[in-house]
Amino acid sequence: GRLLVFSNENYPQAYGVIVKISTKDNQKQLGVFVTTKQKGSNSNSNSSSKNQEYEVVDITAKNIVTLCKEKFKADKVTGNSSDRVAVSALIESITKFSNQYPLDPLGVGIITNQAPSVKGKSKNVNLDAEIRLDPMKDMKILQLDFVDQYKKVDKLREKMKESKCHNCPKRESQYEIMSHHMSVKEKVWNLQHLISDESLMLMPEFSCRIDVLRTLGYIDE
Repeated sequence: GRLLVFSNENYPQAYGVIVKISTKDNQKQLGVFVTTKQKGSNSNSNSSSKNQEYEVVDITAKNIVTLCKEKFKADKVTGNSSDRVAVSALIESITKFSNQYPLDPLGVGIITNQAPSVKGKSKNVNLDAEIRLDPMKDMKILQLDFVDQYKKVDKLREKMKESKCHNCPKRESQYEIMSHHMSVKEKVWNLQHLISDESLMLMPEFSCRIDVLRTLGYIDE
């Protein structure tokens, strides 16, 4: 099965292995084998899944962060009834790989400056390029629009890594503070809009519509 990095509400960013492909509502779904220890702290996990070492989650293309060059043997792994030996081997492979190439908790990509040195290579080597499947070179996807968008994303990824903020030891705590600040700022903006002259000017028309709906019996007091 192909190794990939994906993201959803329970896994902010995690390694997973594709073990099945299905179609639902004319949309392709991937069944991805993932170790549960990669779950986020705010995940909506039930009590039964907390006791499991792994689970197979369904994702779509929009959940895929990147495809990796690595492939792991997963032909006997499909779900909870999978071969135990195969499951144990797959868990070990994913764990070993994730220890060698740790993921950024804020979802930027591979942490190149914290990854252990690989034999014959310095710590500063671009591990992203080393493990990532290049859609143009490896998959021969050459559509102009796609190539253009891919290069833009790639440049942004590199700029983020070069930023002093990205390498700051307090980055995660500062990110949480900034995220809260932006959330409060958005709420303030919404409240200001509600009491603005523009919003209040629409009140007479809104009241008239309410009266019409009440007269027709669509709403009551």
